[in-house]
Amino acid sequence: MGLNNIQLPAQTIVDLYKNLLCEDDALSIPGKLKSPPSEESKPPKQEPVHPIVSEQLSFLGKNLMQLVILVDYNSEVYLPESQLNFIGNILKACKMNLADVAIVNVNKQQVNLEKLGQQLHPKYIVIFGIDSSTLDFQMQPDFFNIVSSNGIQVFTSPALDQLNRDGEEGKLLKSKLWLCMKQMLNL
Repeated sequence: MGLNNIQLPAQTIVDLYKNLLCEDDALSIPGKLKSPPSEESKPPKQEPVHPIVSEQLSFLGKNLMQLVILVDYNSEVYLPESQLNFIGNILKACKMNLADVAIVNVNKQQVNLEKLGQQLHPKYIVIFGIDSSTLDFQMQPDFFNIVSSNGIQVFTSPALDQLNRDGEEGKLLKSKLWLCMKQMLNL
């Protein structure tokens, strides 16, 4: 369901715009608006049938392949350019591009598995350098160990800064990441 097709209950709309809406008869008197109804005259508040997500997740990409990449960068909106280029190269090797993924910086917003599921409907989640227990995930996979939960394949990896290093340690981590991506995406 797109944002343009969300149906809100009438009471929710009234609550959102209570200081901006006026009654029809107030429009007949120029310059005079009625105050909002008092608490006593308001109908009892109805609970919405479906939960409404209070805050939309901000992410980079179009999520075409439903692959969510979670990062944690305090001083960046999403991630540093060098790390974005590194992810771009990984995706290119997987015959994908940035439009295929949703990169979410968990440092800038509250993220949990339920919110990810509601908004991004991931099939795959890759967690770079974040303790998955802080994300309210019920699983605690080891690095490069794919686990499946509710039809979503998830694995954790060291932070992108560690992977994107020169030297033997960087090469080893990159090869583990590549093998895990191949297995998860059936490449």
